[in-house]
Amino acid sequence: MEPESRLSRILAKGDQPELPPDPLPELTAILMDAGPTQPSGMGPVPLTATELRAWQQGTATYLTRWEFRLVLRLSAEYLAELQRASDPLRPPPWINKPTPERRVSVAKHIRNLLRD
Repeated sequence: MEPESRLSRILAKGDQPELPPDPLPELTAILMDAGPTQPSGMGPVPLTATELRAWQQGTATYLTRWEFRLVLRLSAEYLAELQRASDPLRPPPWINKPTPERRVSVAKHIRNLLRD
């Protein structure tokens, strides 16, 4: 049996996951509308240029060159993070890793709490 994902645990408690800031919500919406990944016989794959062009034509939404390239890259990154996130112990990717100094500080704080 696979361990329950962090998202499943959050949703089971009735909470919503904390999300990172989104500097380009319009492109994120386009990615999600076009389908961030596509099914294949071997599992999900990133959105292809052909599929994105078909989405553009079907929705009459035309992207600039940089937007088109970014949506394709976002699709690949989305899939990569989706696979990494299957580890239930993986922290959210937007949380900065603690410095060694911060680890020492937190460890001292926890030891002090446990002494009381």
